[in-house]
Amino acid sequence: MELFTPRSVIAGRLSGVSYGVASAVRTAAQTVLGTDSVAVIYTHEKGVAWYLAIPLNDLSSHLQSACPLACALPAAPGHKGEGAYVLELATDLQAVVIKKADSLISFVGPATMVQRFLTLEGVTATHTCQEPGLTWLLPPPQPAARQKRIFAAGTYLGLAVATLGCSAWLWASLEVQELSRQAADYQAIQRASTKSVVQAIPASSYPPALANLQIAVEQAAREGGALVQFEHQGGHSSWSVNIDGRIVFGASK
Repeated sequence: MELFTPRSVIAGRLSGVSYGVASAVRTAAQTVLGTDSVAVIYTHEKGVAWYLAIPLNDLSSHLQSACPLACALPAAPGHKGEGAYVLELATDLQAVVIKKADSLISFVGPATMVQRFLTLEGVTATHTCQEPGLTWLLPPPQPAARQKRIFAAGTYLGLAVATLGCSAWLWASLEVQELSRQAADYQAIQRASTKSVVQAIPASSYPPALANLQIAVEQAAREGGALVQFEHQGGHSSWSVNIDGRIVFGASK
């Protein structure tokens, strides 16, 4: 089977899920990615679901494919416990998922930034994803109205998405108070993490990618938000910041 992992990949965790795991994971991924069409990979043990997710559009040309990064999920083939699971996506572009205690933290960027990210997270154990991985699970065909009912019901399954580092966010729902409360809690965690990154990065001179990363993180901290995406290609950087459910985009000059 073809191996394919887009740069949009995110990782997460759901606790208190004992039944309807696939629907709960898909609902969480829809919330995080801000789209109803997602593809997921997940494992489940002891009431906890661990998952990878991507927008379905990013899989349009690779519908029958698997993701080696699945080895970062507990109970998946090739899982080696705590540490960072690194996958080469392209030349000087890596995806990493850190399994630390009860959380999954994901990040995508150039190799130098990935190493900096691992240093900031205090990770010493690094694992290379060499397993065949697990197959991306596509969404079942459903009428739009049924999708909305499933989405609304899923928010009451004890959604507890762990910190997703710099690659994920929760949209605050005005119609579902429970999801709004969880989104606020998640943003508080992200803001605390962002402030710690600001303190950890000194004001010395960096290569352009790291210098722009510092600018992005400082913007997130200054505006009371959370950095959710950062990319550096062709000498230019772009990023997005979640400020109370509103996504603000930034780019290097």
